[in-house]
Amino acid sequence: MPETQTAGITVSTAVLYGGISARLGHRVTDFIPGQNDAFLFGMHLSFLAAAAVSLSGAVLTAVRLYERRLKRKR
Repeated sequence: MPETQTAGITVSTAVLYGGISARLGHRVTDFIPGQNDAFLFGMHLSFLAAAAVSLSGAVLTAVRLYERRLKRKR
């Protein structure tokens, strides 16, 4: 499980700083004081990405459980 957490932290950090960089128009590797709007934009993207991954997992789990119930009824 720690490998999954490390991958999640890496991806979320990359999305965060990618969003900040996109908002400011240049590469960013650290928090820039006074650019709170860019940081919030990056956080917004990061949470949207996390929500998309979570939703995908929930949908795949629901499909798997539905298929399992169909097999039991046969």
